Amino acid sequence: MRPLLLLIVLGLGLASAGCTAPPAGTGPAPVPTAQVTAAPSGPPAATSPGITAPPAPVGSVASTPTPTYTAGRGTLWVSVLDIGQGDALLVQTPAGRTMLVDAGDADAGWEVVTALRERDTGVLDAAVATHPHADHIGGFRAVFARFPVGRFYDAGYPSTSATYEEILTMIEEQDYRYSTPTRGETIDLDPAIRVDVLSPDGQNAGEIHDNMLVLRLTYGRTSFLLAGDMSADLERELVSSGAEVDSTVLKVAHHGSRSSSTTAFLEAVDPEVAVISVGTGNPYGHPTGEVLLRLTAVGSKVFQTDQSGTVTVSSDGTRVTVATERSAPSVPPLALPTLAAQTVTPVPTVPRGPVRSRSRRSTSGARP
Repeated sequence: MRPLLLLIVLGLGLASAGCTAPPAGTGPAPVPTAQVTAAPSGPPAATSPGITAPPAPVGSVASTPTPTYTAGRGTLWVSVLDIGQGDALLVQTPAGRTMLVDAGDADAGWEVVTALRERDTGVLDAAVATHPHADHIGGFRAVFARFPVGRFYDAGYPSTSATYEEILTMIEEQDYRYSTPTRGETIDLDPAIRVDVLSPDGQNAGEIHDNMLVLRLTYGRTSFLLAGDMSADLERELVSSGAEVDSTVLKVAHHGSRSSSTTAFLEAVDPEVAVISVGTGNPYGHPTGEVLLRLTAVGSKVFQTDQSGTVTVSSDGTRVTVATERSAPSVPPLALPTLAAQTVTPVPTVPRGPVRSRSRRSTSGARP
């Protein structure tokens, strides 16, 4: 059956539903562990007023000939989950759509499942693998066993790892729709949210981190750049190509490794908030001091999951608010730029209960 899946992917290519060329021109709430000062109380259980749901059944990501992105009322929630040394990020849109970007390693799978359940997630409208390293895709095995998925988006970079083969097998067995979007396409998740694909270019040139599935989410006047483990070479390519990378919030690349987050790239992104997904006591020394200094130099407020726990950034379309699971500032307080439309209100929160130690977790299948 594997050759059939590959033939389908090669045959459909860019015509895969759910990915469209760029246009010419509220659902289950996360469960923060404490109230957020001046933050919305959370999206309602049903579709927010002013938002028209995409013309597709729940559990799918619609493809439209000319997608439109209509800013409406409601809150966009982006939660960088505390799952140790790896990446797992949950997007919840104003219309109640959900997208899981990476799922940590196999050991983190149950933690991801628990986080989804705490946030009343019944269906994942989209699941995204930024690249086939184990610390980003291993947890999908537990997720796929418990949640239906509308469509799976993959970077399409060839890999023979056992973990990746298992994930492809589960996708085939459960008959999930499968797409490999490339630069210039958009993912239709919610009419209020634009999801641009900045990478890969589909050529598979270079190594795996040069072919990362990089997404940029735009909601009103706020934006989120999900950088995966993108390399310095890919950063330079995006900047030199004139790609729109400036963003209010940056999910920092490669857990704060010195191999990413170049000064030129960070200056182009100019994030107000930077979130680093990283495990306590990891063997790679992530995040490195030099990356933290670069982030500080561009005026970004930095949060680390090993210190703050799960970091949830919410947007009402004009400004973002940060809530953390634990009170643990990752760097000395920074003076944020004064922007009427984009302000940050970091506040300490109260842990929801005992937190299992993750200090001994390491990552297999990934480079430092």
